[in-house]
Amino acid sequence: GPSLKSAERLAHTPAYMSRCRRLLLLCGPSLADQLWCVGELYTWRVMGGRMEAVEVLPVASSAAERANVMASFDAFHVIWTTVPASADSTRALVQLVELAGVAGFNEVVRGFLPAVRKAVDAQATAEAARAAIARGGSARGSPEDCANGESGTGAGSSAQQASGLMADVPPIHLPPSATVPVEVGATTAIRGTA
Repeated sequence: GPSLKSAERLAHTPAYMSRCRRLLLLCGPSLADQLWCVGELYTWRVMGGRMEAVEVLPVASSAAERANVMASFDAFHVIWTTVPASADSTRALVQLVELAGVAGFNEVVRGFLPAVRKAVDAQATAEAARAAIARGGSARGSPEDCANGESGTGAGSSAQQASGLMADVPPIHLPPSATVPVEVGATTAIRGTA
């Protein structure tokens, strides 16, 4: 709970993660840079969390930020992560990595890349569709075209439907280096931003 010290919260992470059926990952460009956050991702998988139960919500406002989010998972290595200020928390996280082995830990964290890529592509497609509709057209093309801001024009209802899914969702802006696990019912959210 909120009255626990950070090292105590960390010690309870396996219990929290094992009770969750789903994982909501609020994924900004620096999430994979935070040892605490990737430690929670590792714990989720080790405690039986399935990738099918992971929902990724990219916290990225530009194509460059989306690329940074994907690159942070694609090129992840635990050696480049930042550690918490608490010596007790740092010690516990280092022990977690030692138990997992560096290669095993890296592999598990990189295993989130397909889910991250899918969510980033969906965000880029939705943003391109909204932009195209705002210009009076519709969006067509691949996620790569949409990520680059390119879209077709015309009267396609699929683009309008895609845009409608995200039309009322405002962009998420979080403070720099925010890493806060949030429990919502049976879902755990891990937030990390640049």
